Amino acid sequence: MAGRGAWTAVATIGLLAWVGAWPVAAEDSETRPGEVVLETESPGWSEGKLTQHVGFRVGESGLAPILRQGTRCPCERRADFSTALARQTEIPLQVWRGPSRDLGDAALLGEWLVREVPAKPAGEALVHVTLRAEGGRITLLATDGESGRPLPITRVEPRAASPGR
Repeated sequence: MAGRGAWTAVATIGLLAWVGAWPVAAEDSETRPGEVVLETESPGWSEGKLTQHVGFRVGESGLAPILRQGTRCPCERRADFSTALARQTEIPLQVWRGPSRDLGDAALLGEWLVREVPAKPAGEALVHVTLRAEGGRITLLATDGESGRPLPITRVEPRAASPGR
C-alpha cells in the first residue's frame, strides 16, 4: 500500500461489535499461541485497573475503546472485524491507549497486520480480535471467526509522513 491515504482506506474495514468483557483468571497469565505483547509495563494501568482506554482507530472517528478506563484487571474484551474488499487476506489495525477518544491525547501502541484472513467476498470473513490487560501487560490476539484458529499478527513499521501532512 502506498502512503497513508491507502492505509486509511483499507483500515475502514468495519468494527462490527464489541462482544463481552470478562475477567481472566490469575493463573491465565501466560501468552496464548498467536498473542502479541503490546506493552509489558503499561502506564495505563494502576492499582489493579486501567487508567486509560485501550482500543482501535476506526476510520477518521478516533479511538474506539475496547478495554475501557476504570475496568478492573485482569480482563479481556473482543471486537469483531470484517473485510472491506473481496478476497482481502490481511486486516490492518492501529492500537491506541489514551484517556479519551481523541487520538491527539493518545499513545499509538503500534500498527499491526492480521494475516492469513480467509479470502472470501467482502464482508464475509470474520476476525475476532481480543485485547487483554493483565499484570501491567497489554496483549493482542486475532482468531478466525469461523474456525477459531489463531491468525498471525505482524508489526507494521511506521511510515514517514509526507511533506505537508
